[in-house]
This record gives sequence, C-alpha cells and structure tokens, in this order.
Amino acid sequence: MTDHGLMMPTVDTAGMILPVLCRHCGKAYDLATVGDVHHIGDCTIFDTPCCGRRADDRNLKSLPDFTRL
Repeated sequence: MTDHGLMMPTVDTAGMILPVLCRHCGKAYDLATVGDVHHIGDCTIFDTPCCGRRADDRNLKSLPDFTRL
C-alpha cells in the first residue's frame, strides 16, 4: 500500500537497487541504472528505460514521474 491507501501493482523488482514505478507506462525499472542523466539546478533529468519518456526526480510536482517501490 502507498501512503494514500491505494494498492500498488505487484511487479518483479528482483535484482533492482532502486526500484520505481513509471507514471507514464506503469512498468517498473531500476532508477540506479538509468542512463543519459542531466543535472539542471537541483533536478536530475533522464529518459525512462521502460518507455523512453523524459522524466525528472522532482517529487514536489502534482504528478511525479515515478513512485518508489
């Protein structure tokens, strides 16, 4: 369960260091293995390995790009 009481889908996170769930496609990926990382100010921008969408690590957005599992 999340902090909001919603059920999280069951995903295989075996072998992942920092497993996250992509908000764009709903698939899990390892945040520790993302490539092509750019740092702008206090924000890290990268392309998600699951669907190739641009994402960042800002968690103060109304809809963050990923949820930590």
